[in-house]
Amino acid sequence: MSLLSLPKEVLVSLLAFLDTESLLIKFPAVCTRFSSVCKDSDVVKKVDFSFTHGRYEQGFRKGWAKSEVPARALLQYLSRIRHVDEVDARSCDGANDTFLEGVTRMFPGLKGISVEHSVEGPGLVHLARCQSLTSLTLHCCRASSYLTDALEKIMSSCPLIAKLDLRKSFTSKDSLRRIAKLPVVELYLDERQEHISFRPEALVPTLHRLNLLQFLHCQPIDDTVLEALGTSCPHLHSLHAEEQAWYHGQPQLSDRSLSTMAQGCTKLESLKLTSFVTGGSGIHSVATSCPFLRELSLRVHSNGDAIALALAPCHRLQELQFVVIMSIANAAGFTDAGMAAGVASWNAHTLRTLRLHFHHDVDYSLLSQTGASILTRCVNLEELQLPRGMPLHFLQLVPDQFPSLVKLRADYTPATNEDLLQLSAKLPNLKHLKFTNHSSGPVWSSVSAEGYLAIARCTLLEVLEFDGYGGFPNMRVETLLAIKQRCSSMRICTWRNGIDQMSV
Repeated sequence: MSLLSLPKEVLVSLLAFLDTESLLIKFPAVCTRFSSVCKDSDVVKKVDFSFTHGRYEQGFRKGWAKSEVPARALLQYLSRIRHVDEVDARSCDGANDTFLEGVTRMFPGLKGISVEHSVEGPGLVHLARCQSLTSLTLHCCRASSYLTDALEKIMSSCPLIAKLDLRKSFTSKDSLRRIAKLPVVELYLDERQEHISFRPEALVPTLHRLNLLQFLHCQPIDDTVLEALGTSCPHLHSLHAEEQAWYHGQPQLSDRSLSTMAQGCTKLESLKLTSFVTGGSGIHSVATSCPFLRELSLRVHSNGDAIALALAPCHRLQELQFVVIMSIANAAGFTDAGMAAGVASWNAHTLRTLRLHFHHDVDYSLLSQTGASILTRCVNLEELQLPRGMPLHFLQLVPDQFPSLVKLRADYTPATNEDLLQLSAKLPNLKHLKFTNHSSGPVWSSVSAEGYLAIARCTLLEVLEFDGYGGFPNMRVETLLAIKQRCSSMRICTWRNGIDQMSV
């Protein structure tokens, strides 16, 4: 039986497995029957124009490049299907105002659309036709008053919008007041370069259905915001707040506000904060009240030992980022033994990703117990980022191999030939290894070609990166080539030295 002899119902069911390029270009071009099947089908859910990004597309009649794909060509191919729920045109510059007008006329029942900077405010007004719209993504749209007027009209006409992504797009206070009246479930906002001084607590109390909230480059998150979330958003699953810049004067989150948020948002799975956490009892409340917590990112400058111990009840934690802003030698509540005890208290067999950042004048010689405790306790760890400057010799304190770790990043990490030998012996299954050192001091000066070649004992390595301005004084191109030859799976092997870059 040939493909052409299949019943129409079977061919229609096959369309659900085709990507956009095949659906709009290749499949209809086979024969008139296939073209009519596409036209009569209602199974197409999403059209993604990312296949036009950054390359010439043979399927397009004249081989247009990304920046040359006109709106009329995109609309021509969309006309080959009868129904679509979602259109993603973020990777296509042809998705301009003309494109939006055509799409909304062809598919007034559209439920989701994603566009980028090539769309201006006047064209966005056409989206108000799609009153069934539930998902709207506008990236890098900066048409000032035009965009503001268009957003207000869209929000007035499309009351069902549940996912709103305005990252790097202009948002006025009037637009935010409109957002507060929508049944939004997922909200992404970005205040970069707009300086509208938006206070999140003014918006949060009305968004009772919210389960995902992401603020990028916003005003610092403080106790008021966390308490508003705990009171108004019981369905919140994910909170990601990244302020415009971190500094020592940023707000400190009290234990009381963290406890209020945790007790009100018990379904929380991901929490990423850049305001400073000051005490352990608030984090302990998060750990005990949010049993589904999988991702956690904290920034602290005191009481590190207590906060590390407070994470013990997190039984499902898979990703942890722990940022310390201050000197361990001078900050109260930080000791190597205390941090190691905190790590030892974790239910660490669930942890897959661990990133540690210590800023400023830290005495890294005090961290060997912490490093050894990490590798001893977190037996299923797959990705590890070491604190800046943490010596590799802590590997000598680990008695056994650590086969689960596949990705390791070490910044300004002092190392010797023996340390690199230990690395290849203790971490035999590494696939991604990156060293960063922009200092010309003695950090790597004792490492010879023999030490570099020891890395090649990690025979499964796929990515190896040395990034530094004079930071790897004894590295040679011949050494890099030898490592590449010994690691048969190597895809990327790079040495960046100042303005020079060598890839083999």
